[in-house]
Amino acid sequence: MDRVTEKEVQAEKVMIEAADHALREKRDPVRMLRVLSIQASAVSSSSGTEQAPVRLDLSQEWHVLAERVRGSGAPILLKRLTPPTLSALRSALSPRAWEQKVFPNVLHFSGHAWNEGLVFEDDLGQMHPASTDEILEALHCLPGHLDLVVLN
Repeated sequence: MDRVTEKEVQAEKVMIEAADHALREKRDPVRMLRVLSIQASAVSSSSGTEQAPVRLDLSQEWHVLAERVRGSGAPILLKRLTPPTLSALRSALSPRAWEQKVFPNVLHFSGHAWNEGLVFEDDLGQMHPASTDEILEALHCLPGHLDLVVLN
């Protein structure tokens, strides 16, 4: 059995906390479009042999995305996954989120891709090239379904 890290527990709670916030604002998260955003821009390669891709200004992209969602007035629950790791993604898409009706409808990935998958980060912010097989494994046997996956 894998040891659950504090970061994975935080990732599991990301949509639950967003739903709690919506409830405090008198909005029903069950009736909202729930979007989980992963924004990965590694600062270096963990192995030192691969060159990290060009650093993206994802903080600006996140700011614009969040502003547009707020300004739209639409019932959208937008939350950013931190850290942007594959293990955090697995945790955020947990059965607990499904049971509490805060499982995301949309998964939005911003970052780099490579010829065999997407570039996530590791816990230290270093590059973690995740193969398509690794990503599919992380998304296999979800407690619910995703309506849309956006790869940006």
